[in-house]
Amino acid sequence: MTNVQTFALRAIALSTVLAACGDDTTAADTGGGSTSNASTSTSASTSASTSDGSSTAVASTAASSSGGDGGAGGAGTGTGGEGTGTGGEGGAPAVIDLDALVINEVSLDGLDWIELYNGGDQPVDLEGVRIADQDKDNPGTPKLAGAVTFTGDAAIVPQGGYLFVLADQDPAGEGPQDVCDPGPAPCFHTGWGLSTGDGDIVFLLAPDDTVLLQVAIGPNAAIVPTTWSRLPNGTGEFGVGTATPGAANEPAAPK
Repeated sequence: MTNVQTFALRAIALSTVLAACGDDTTAADTGGGSTSNASTSTSASTSASTSDGSSTAVASTAASSSGGDGGAGGAGTGTGGEGTGTGGEGGAPAVIDLDALVINEVSLDGLDWIELYNGGDQPVDLEGVRIADQDKDNPGTPKLAGAVTFTGDAAIVPQGGYLFVLADQDPAGEGPQDVCDPGPAPCFHTGWGLSTGDGDIVFLLAPDDTVLLQVAIGPNAAIVPTTWSRLPNGTGEFGVGTATPGAANEPAAPK
């Protein structure tokens, strides 16, 4: 074999080796691309898992099934979570903070009214809350049929403020009212009055009729012009006071 022939054979062998190496390198690069996709899929799964607990299982399953599709599934789950949050705000009843709200003063004996007082530093929204008196056929329980619902801006009791309810009105009317004498307007009217001789109970009810607050007034506890009042105003036990609708309670003048 001549030197020329030997050189030609070696060149062919070298070309074959280089081509084989190139194929391996391409395969390795392609494998690297798969690894990158897998990493992306794993990252999507982790992101979905941290969006909210209820979505974790769905996002993880989607990521395990296929790389790219798993990422899209994670994004869809996150959007669903946002929708659930919005729905929760719309459907769940609002929490009513009654820490500082009290039934503060009650007048009976033919001039029937109830005063609520907010002694806190934030307004209290009583939207949907109802007020009722005692069911005479089932003592100790509220008479739901006659309960009056607080609605609108008048249902918001400002900090340090009062909500006035004028009882024994015919017709009572629905919603806030402008005729509120002797108390401040706007107020709410009830069709029921309070029993002086037998005593009575005033109830505040949640929208689901759970009793939030109640105050019992004993027989002949307060005769006009006196009222059944918290003394001192907003915080004390009940006693006989001077009528102060929409203002701070004061003890009754000595006889």
